[in-house]
Amino acid sequence: MRQNTIFAIVIASIACLLVTQSALAQQYKLVNSIPCSEPFSIAVDASGDVFVGSENNTAVQKFAKSGAALGQFGNVMAPAKLAVDQAGNVFVCDFANSEIQKFSNSGQLLGQIGSGTLTDPYSVAVNSSGNLLVLCDTTVHKFAPDGTALTQFNIGVSTNSMATDPSGDIFVADFYGGGIDKFSNVGISLGQFSHGSGYRTGVAVDQFGDVFASAALYNSDRIDMFSNSGAYLTSFGSGQLDSPQGIAVDPSGDVYVADYFNNRVAVFAPVPEPSTLLLMTTGLLSLLAYTWRKRRMA
Repeated sequence: MRQNTIFAIVIASIACLLVTQSALAQQYKLVNSIPCSEPFSIAVDASGDVFVGSENNTAVQKFAKSGAALGQFGNVMAPAKLAVDQAGNVFVCDFANSEIQKFSNSGQLLGQIGSGTLTDPYSVAVNSSGNLLVLCDTTVHKFAPDGTALTQFNIGVSTNSMATDPSGDIFVADFYGGGIDKFSNVGISLGQFSHGSGYRTGVAVDQFGDVFASAALYNSDRIDMFSNSGAYLTSFGSGQLDSPQGIAVDPSGDVYVADYFNNRVAVFAPVPEPSTLLLMTTGLLSLLAYTWRKRRMA
């Protein structure tokens, strides 16, 4: 009986450690600021280069992860919404001409997508299959990587930000409603989730499927993090952001935020607390050693 009790304590301690480690890994710290006038939309490629569409600039600006300016390209109606595919190509919503402009990673114009099909495109995303998703009012248009129109469906939500997860599900930020709407890759509603108040100005999904959503509201500007199923996990950036807009996550898990009125791209990194984990691990090892001694003495 005593050994069973000790064993139960050990198992509970391990579970506590794992839960605590998961929670600690969800804390984020501001680690860099990239100066940029009135940034509105943002995308990050696999190498960490940052592409920014600004309120007062018709060109897309490119920065290194360090913040070094790498030039600019294109000429579209500002602010332009952006997306980057796995090959590093950049897709830009050209609202005025009702099309998507496709650029190479270095800024060379590769062509237009959706001319004659789209009307006032305002948000764009690329799914894990390389297909392009473009939102016009409440209709999502899907294009193959070569620009061939595939299908379209109505989601009933007009938004200024859209993202996809690794499985192809679609997440859109409900600007006025303050929530995040989730849809399958064919537009079937999978529910809605939210936390707190504020206008939902941006949404992004990391490689694990976790969802990050920016909220803009006086004295409540922040980034909320949710699980893929919509469970609230944490918030960060409160008191550091001023009207956050577009948001992106790079492969290392760093979160990039178009911090509009602070005229910068704010970069947040996940910061676990090793000291706390070390303390808990030491305690767990001590408990295991105690259990081992008791068993040998029995």
